[in-house]
Amino acid sequence: MFCPHPFSRCEIKADGNVYCCCEGWLPRPLGNVLDNDLITIWKSPTAIEIRESIVDGSFRHCTTCPFLPGPGGPLTPVPTKTYSTERIGTLKLDYDRSCNLTCPSCRLVHSSKFVNHDKIREIHKTMLASGALNRTDQLYITGAGDPFASELYWDFLCHLPDLSPNPNLTIFLHTNGLLFDANHWEALGPARERVTSIGISMDAATPDTYILNRRSSWNRLMDNLAFISSLRTGNPSLMLGLYFVVQSNNFMEMPEFVLFGLNHEVNWIAFSALRNWGTYTVADYYRRAVHIPSHPQHDQFLKILQDPLLKNPIVVTEPFNPAFTDQFKSCNPNI
Repeated sequence: MFCPHPFSRCEIKADGNVYCCCEGWLPRPLGNVLDNDLITIWKSPTAIEIRESIVDGSFRHCTTCPFLPGPGGPLTPVPTKTYSTERIGTLKLDYDRSCNLTCPSCRLVHSSKFVNHDKIREIHKTMLASGALNRTDQLYITGAGDPFASELYWDFLCHLPDLSPNPNLTIFLHTNGLLFDANHWEALGPARERVTSIGISMDAATPDTYILNRRSSWNRLMDNLAFISSLRTGNPSLMLGLYFVVQSNNFMEMPEFVLFGLNHEVNWIAFSALRNWGTYTVADYYRRAVHIPSHPQHDQFLKILQDPLLKNPIVVTEPFNPAFTDQFKSCNPNI
């Protein structure tokens, strides 16, 4: 098996730690940007050791990847291309968890209660000073918060530094979509030309379930999705994907969610298992985690997974391996 992530992916977290994959899958940090230069970290002995574990096939640092031991997700039987660490394929800015929502699967309180703004500004400053933007193919903003709700990311996007040495840098916006309207899009200015991918987290296919899992306005999201669709009409290369975290209150909607995505002509639909980010008690997590074999609705869940709609090529479905997903506080937002 081969995984490209340690050779191409760089994620910076709210404590300054740098990872070459999701820290829940590969929890060993390469270093910390508050202690060292990002490019130095990217080429550090730890980074080299992790990459060697991919090449030798041991994957000894990958503790809970749901796609091991077989292919799936980023894993392929052999490398699909030659990877050089002179550049960063995807730089994920994941250090500001600021968001306009308080989804139960993610946080207990509003991000204003726990985000350390002084620290994230220092992390951002060191990221910029490293020159990494000139050696990056794609900026990913963000998996931990929302790029439109974060003052730091929003200011950064609206006032991008000089990127003339890297004219082909692209931007992936991962958002809940509720602030992605015409006014915000216009305000982005030149950054609009670099946005090539948009990912919308929804966790529901119906208004009632959306209220349960996202605690916000379905109608507003539908309006904004219509606006995003209008952008794609004039720019067919603009990619759009949808995300859905599977749990007991929404798994029956998985086929309907695929139909929803197909109707919106999205490029991908991703289903993943519910994780416990420190927001649930153990008992509550087990009540929600329908992918766990002991869950009373697990057999129904397995039947849903066999629905032909979920076999569509644009659907990416996590293996729902309990050894991966059944972790208590694999990552904690310090709330």
